Amino acid sequence: MRLKKNGRPEIPRKTIYRLSIYLRCLARLRENGIGTVSSEALAKAAGVKPTQLRKDLAYFGTFGTRGLGYDVTDLFKKISEELGTSRLQPVILVGVGHLGLALVSYRGFEKEGFEIVAAFATRKSNSRFTAWTNCRSLSKSRT
Repeated sequence: MRLKKNGRPEIPRKTIYRLSIYLRCLARLRENGIGTVSSEALAKAAGVKPTQLRKDLAYFGTFGTRGLGYDVTDLFKKISEELGTSRLQPVILVGVGHLGLALVSYRGFEKEGFEIVAAFATRKSNSRFTAWTNCRSLSKSRT
């Protein structure tokens, strides 16, 4: 097992991928007002076996209470911190045409942890964007 500089084990890519799935499942549970979830229920929602879920979570600590399950909010926060999604990731769109304009207007990216901070069009005739532009000011001017 390889270790990071901080002495903790390096998390495999497949585990990181599954953590992102667990995070989406936990987000849905939070939205539905569910406070705790068993490893069996979370694993089923994520499409993995409970033993795999527990092994994946063991990379960054001990969670849950035997017989009670995991606190949904606490586990969501911990996985978010590990994946670096506790803050919005800036995104820049290049070649913004009609589809790009729709993407800039779409607010669902923030829910998934992305913020479109700039957009660029290559041809003036295809878009309203002609240079790198702060999208927050663009979206405010359109509403």
